[in-house]
Amino acid sequence: KADSSIPAPSSGMSCCTGGAGAASSAPQTPSIYGNDLSKVPTDRLVKKANISGNTQSLSIKGTGYEFEPLVVVLEKGIQTNLAIDLNSFDKADGNFTVVNADTGDQISSFTGKKGITNVGFKIDKSGTYLIIKDNVAAIAIEVTDSLKTVNLEDVRKKLING
Repeated sequence: KADSSIPAPSSGMSCCTGGAGAASSAPQTPSIYGNDLSKVPTDRLVKKANISGNTQSLSIKGTGYEFEPLVVVLEKGIQTNLAIDLNSFDKADGNFTVVNADTGDQISSFTGKKGITNVGFKIDKSGTYLIIKDNVAAIAIEVTDSLKTVNLEDVRKKLING
């Protein structure tokens, strides 16, 4: 026998879903890498810093909601200078933090704005680090013992899986 205290199921739209198709009706901005990351060359996704004297440097470009490269490879114990071009990045303004991916410890932070933002820091331990913006990992940093011996395909497999 049916329990009359339980209301009949509603045939209308759920108040929580916003209606069928609401999420899919907003156009998705296409990725700068296309729709298949496995077809993108490793040298576009993963880049090593250039060491000159006592510093290593690399330029990163933000376009839309993504960065190129996705992964930066650095050598441990060397002062790092990143030039981050935020001219075409959707949400350039705000706080970015560099954190250890395993421990969550903050290594550095910087304020982003439209234009070129220069960021300097030094990481003394090998491992994976992230640049976080609005609680989302924007760029991965792989810190290695030596840029001379690092295999970029291995870094890609570890961090991108594409």
